[in-house]
Amino acid sequence: DDGIVINLPQRMLFFFKNGQTSRAYPVGLGKQDWPTPSGRFKIAVKEENPVWDVPKAIQDEMQREGKVVKTRVPPGPENPLGKHWLGLSIGGYGIHGTIAPSSIYQFQTHGCIRLHPDDVAVLFTAVERGTPVLLLYRRLLLARLGARIFLEVHRDSYSKQPGVEKELRQLTEDENLATRIDWALAEDIISRRQGIAREITKGYSPTLDHEAAAGYSRPPLPKQ
Repeated sequence: DDGIVINLPQRMLFFFKNGQTSRAYPVGLGKQDWPTPSGRFKIAVKEENPVWDVPKAIQDEMQREGKVVKTRVPPGPENPLGKHWLGLSIGGYGIHGTIAPSSIYQFQTHGCIRLHPDDVAVLFTAVERGTPVLLLYRRLLLARLGARIFLEVHRDSYSKQPGVEKELRQLTEDENLATRIDWALAEDIISRRQGIAREITKGYSPTLDHEAAAGYSRPPLPKQ
């Protein structure tokens, strides 16, 4: 009902309040060899203008790459944490701003969750210490909008869910949707892994979207 949910393959953060989505933001996440962890955590620290105590593993990386090895970075324009830090109850990880906004929606961090400076400033004021944080790894998303059914499939960036076909079959069986889906469309979306919600309702034709863009009206779907 209340708290933060981050779906790692989707690269999105959702803030829930009273059971409703209050805010949603794109995030930057850990690179493949330094992934953002999954699990249930809490906001343990709230800090403005944080100091970055550089972890030893990152110092070692700086040395390997021939960079100046830093052990501590004070607040300011060179601090990669930006102006806001929401530390998680798992040591060394947190939600924070960035001095590199172009890294948002990418897998480039050392495991932390980056937000655009404007977004993290708003989130910072909305959450308290103790706010629950759920980090999920869900490549497959299914939604119903009235009689219409939509499927969204993301890339397996951390190689944790190599196949989602079985999951989709099970999910649609559980929700009594299996006979209402165009499985050829669903399989095409799974193979493309574009991370875009597309309709898979039986009887739906993707060409109708192009006709609508050209000024044609889309006929209603047949009753199920």
